[in-house]
Amino acid sequence: MDGKEETFCEKEFVRVGLSFWTGHSADIFDLAPFDCHTASSVGDLEYIASLPIEHLDTPNHSGWTPLMYAAYHGHVQLVTHLLTRSCLTSITNSLGRSPLTLAAMCGNVDVVALFLAREEVQDLLLIADKRNMTALSH
Repeated sequence: MDGKEETFCEKEFVRVGLSFWTGHSADIFDLAPFDCHTASSVGDLEYIASLPIEHLDTPNHSGWTPLMYAAYHGHVQLVTHLLTRSCLTSITNSLGRSPLTLAAMCGNVDVVALFLAREEVQDLLLIADKRNMTALSH
């Protein structure tokens, strides 16, 4: 084993990213880096908190930001953290869906409540996706 331990604690295992599952790495210690979008998908608040602010509003190839993933998956603490770090709430993905719309689509009531408590709530409620549906439509 060359002195390397081949076991992961749960947090480390989650952070290895998808390359572990897809077999794109021959060595478990040479895996693809964990990115902010994957971290938000799995609700890794500790990792997201360690990132500089400029990473937190960066969209991926589908236009999804970390806030969108956290809202979609219902990670209330992570959404709260991202909102306190002033992440953009009105940005939309490639289908025109905002973080509020994504949370509403999945029935994440606690996350929806966080967005509804914000000053810009009226603007957020007016954002329509490419099907002309708003968060209230869901």
